[in-house]
Amino acid sequence: MIQAMKRSPVNLRPIFLVPKGQNPKSLVLFSSGLFKLSNLGLVADREAPLPLLNRLIDLRSPEKSYFCWGYNFNWQSRGFLLPKFEPNIICTTFAGNALLDGYEKYRNDSYLEMALSAGQFILKGLNITENSDGICFSYTPLDHGQVHNANLLGAALLSRLYSVTAEKESFDFAVRAARFTIGRQNRDGSWPYSENRPQRWIDNFHTGYNLVALKKFSQCTGNESVVDNIQRGFQFYRKNFFTANGLPKYYHNRMYPIDIQVVSTLLCKILMSQFLKEGEILSHFSYRVGPPM
Repeated sequence: MIQAMKRSPVNLRPIFLVPKGQNPKSLVLFSSGLFKLSNLGLVADREAPLPLLNRLIDLRSPEKSYFCWGYNFNWQSRGFLLPKFEPNIICTTFAGNALLDGYEKYRNDSYLEMALSAGQFILKGLNITENSDGICFSYTPLDHGQVHNANLLGAALLSRLYSVTAEKESFDFAVRAARFTIGRQNRDGSWPYSENRPQRWIDNFHTGYNLVALKKFSQCTGNESVVDNIQRGFQFYRKNFFTANGLPKYYHNRMYPIDIQVVSTLLCKILMSQFLKEGEILSHFSYRVGPPM
């Protein structure tokens, strides 16, 4: 039913009385985008991100001990059904980073306090798989999954909190989480989406999340031991997720579906900037105007 609604050329939501709403993840992305544009001097109004950021705060998951966020609808994943506003690590890490953006720009301590609370949700509100080579944060409080991009996004937020507060607990957990996922990188540089057997596909934008999160972890902690992992992961990304014409592929071994996150992972060029010069980027990823081949 969900897929039929998404793929229909006609908007069926009004017919099925699906209410309009505001997705906290979307508010985070637009807010973070405005912070970046403002810092670059491309948005004149210094306070442009604030309405979105404050609305995000209003939409925190209710009746939870920590500041945390989930989707504004019942979310059916491949593995389980997540109730409306049940928090998850993805929404919460993106929100925590937006709050840190707000703290760094406005020096408002309340934003830092909320970001720290989001960090505590990761440490104490999620299930943690622990073994001899590290830990893995669960996706939600309701599962025990081992999803690598979620784990690294958690590590990246904790490392950024450490860079602001020098709190050792955040540092220690970030290092252990990074170690878990690094230890499960394939020899060719790729990662499976998850350690759970039905979810071991290799896809474009989740690989991008892994690389960006590891880069942030390295920058915030000063840990350069992951640079080789980033470089090997990036080389796999560059060689396997694009057609000969430069069109981004969803999976490493097949093209479809065409997905906006796959395209944006390339266009942001966060991944490429550390390893390739601008001219080399353009030579590897050249685009032409017209429909995809």
